[in-house]
Amino acid sequence: MVQSYDWIDIEEKSNINIDDIIYVSKEYDLIMDTELYEDVNETRLLLIKARSLTERLKTLVFSLFFPEENEYIKKYPREYAWLVDNIGRVNKQLDEFERDNIFGLDTIKKLGEDISKSSIFLAYAEKLRENIDMLVYDPLKRAAKRYFNEQKVIKDGEEKEVIKDKDLFAYFVFLEMTHNASLLGGLARQKNAYGKAGLSLQKNPTTFFPPDFPENVKTKEVEEETEEEFKFEDDEDEYI
Repeated sequence: MVQSYDWIDIEEKSNINIDDIIYVSKEYDLIMDTELYEDVNETRLLLIKARSLTERLKTLVFSLFFPEENEYIKKYPREYAWLVDNIGRVNKQLDEFERDNIFGLDTIKKLGEDISKSSIFLAYAEKLRENIDMLVYDPLKRAAKRYFNEQKVIKDGEEKEVIKDKDLFAYFVFLEMTHNASLLGGLARQKNAYGKAGLSLQKNPTTFFPPDFPENVKTKEVEEETEEEFKFEDDEDEYI
């Protein structure tokens, strides 16, 4: 039985529509929950489709925080590039595993082993699930929790109430995904780093993570000041 996710809690706390993500996730679960693994070619096609759905889910999450459309995230192009680099390394590892192992299912079948219990099948299924856990569900869940609980921030030396909008939620998703992608991409980076002279994992730029809170976050005081300004102008018009 595949792992289930609490998407409803994310939607309620974030007030963001994630219907597309939920739909693709359920489609993935149906594939991985099937017990029709007798036919090797069918199993291979199912696994490839599961990989395709995994990439679709990651793309849907990525679409929440395009830097060009988010005034918070566009301030951190280096951190965004760091995230993209880590995702690329994770995808490359999946590509290499597919190339080296998926066609090995034929050998397993010839030996009379249960494909769904083979080390190749289980390892690949675990890698795909890890991608969904770390790069889809966990970032959304943590971001929704922060978005729901975050009420005030210290800005200009004063405590101010934050304005909760889609940009702020997307920033939190970006933040959580950056940290998780760094963990998944770490092994690939370590392998490459020690293969080149003068490089080591100790020199990884940990400053390439965005701050826990956007420095230019909007606060409600800004809205109140704007409202007062318009109110003052309206009062002046009454006496003209």
